[in-house]
Amino acid sequence: MKDFLDKYGARILTAVAALVPLLVLYVMFGGLKDLSPKNVASLPLVAIGGVVVLVLLLAAVATLFSVLGLTDEKQALGLPEGSIRAVIALSLIVLFAILSIFLYNGVSEVKVNVIAGLSNAERLQFIQNHPNLPDLQSVISKGADGKDIVERDDKGNPVIVGGIPTYRYDITYSGSAASAASQDFAKQLLVLLGTLMTAITSFYLGANTVSSANKARQTEQASTTAPTITDFAPQKFSKSSTDPLLIKIAGANLNTIVNARLTKGDSSIPAKVESSANSVTCTFDANEIKEAEPGDWTVVIDDGGSNIIKASPTLELTA
Repeated sequence: MKDFLDKYGARILTAVAALVPLLVLYVMFGGLKDLSPKNVASLPLVAIGGVVVLVLLLAAVATLFSVLGLTDEKQALGLPEGSIRAVIALSLIVLFAILSIFLYNGVSEVKVNVIAGLSNAERLQFIQNHPNLPDLQSVISKGADGKDIVERDDKGNPVIVGGIPTYRYDITYSGSAASAASQDFAKQLLVLLGTLMTAITSFYLGANTVSSANKARQTEQASTTAPTITDFAPQKFSKSSTDPLLIKIAGANLNTIVNARLTKGDSSIPAKVESSANSVTCTFDANEIKEAEPGDWTVVIDDGGSNIIKASPTLELTA
């Protein structure tokens, strides 16, 4: 038990500490749900707070991965490659959706305007001057007792036209509760958020596409440009010869070869190399060949990097 605590105690405490801010935020955003719907600050706070909670959850996941030894030290928060880009893209999409609904509700709220108690002449003049008002209507005004209000002159007598009394009228028409400046601001903000979401989401998807394409291209290049050996000669050489050992290797993509050697166990004999696309000429010093142990030696060539090729069969050195 002591060994376990010594090894994982600090990580467990870190994981517990990472959960404390989550509990605090849970209580805070539980209170936000009780805010009045008319409070315009509640929705942005919930949206931003949701992103904060998501980041803290990622921190908790990273801590758990650290405890389990699954972290990638080369990536942000130790999470798998692309995790943070995905979080940013998804957060922007969610924020765009929430704020779009919020802005739409703000600018689409309809207010009914009422002009009460107009005379018939005033009613006709208003309609003539404002023919394009939305939902323009006129109705006879009603008194507190629910009866029609009759138009009266200065002496309080009903106004009679053609033997018919005239009435007072109420005019109603609809209009947006938001000002023109508010509507323009909402439109510009919506366009800005849409552009930002599109740009960053496209960057995320494009980065993954380019990364995958580069990996595929590198893999293809590695498979198609790796040096290969098809044959070499001679495959048998006498140590008693006074001439240098000259080995000619045939193959493909050999122009990158810079080193060649004979190997047997822990022994190695280097050579001078001349390479071209389809052949490599290796020259071994005659004195080193004379001192070499008789037997089978492996011809090895490389490009100074990760491409190391061994020829088959082996070279036989005879006494």
